[in-house]
Amino acid sequence: MSLGLLVAIVIGGIVLVVLTVHRSGGSAQALLDDAGAAIVEFGKAYPALPIRDVVLTADRRAAFLRLADQQTGFVQAHGRHTIARLLQGGAVHVSAGPEARSLAIDFKETTFKGGVFVFATAEDAAEVSLWLIGALIAARDEERPSRGENGDA
Repeated sequence: MSLGLLVAIVIGGIVLVVLTVHRSGGSAQALLDDAGAAIVEFGKAYPALPIRDVVLTADRRAAFLRLADQQTGFVQAHGRHTIARLLQGGAVHVSAGPEARSLAIDFKETTFKGGVFVFATAEDAAEVSLWLIGALIAARDEERPSRGENGDA
């Protein structure tokens, strides 16, 4: 068998496998249908944490969850699956995005994809940024030494 024919057979086999995976839905991207889906996915990873509010991104590929005790949760679609994470104060850098309804977020300590997250409204973006700031303040308060009754450390 000639080398050219062998290469053609191998390439044809690879193309066939890729097309089969694509047609079977293997390349489909997961989306969060609604806030309930985000709650379910986050609850699988953190069942004991009470959720107070949920804000989805406009493309429904990520959700931010306001939790008790000034904590923030995060659910993001990766391929056909979702990953949940508890965002710790100081582990996230947040800045204004290119438009009013977006935030640029860098996850410092994780392998999560950072980037620009666009929300349905500017109010949603502002709300999420406040949650993340609250988590940062709560983390810094925990790091401070407690003061005695006389103001002594």
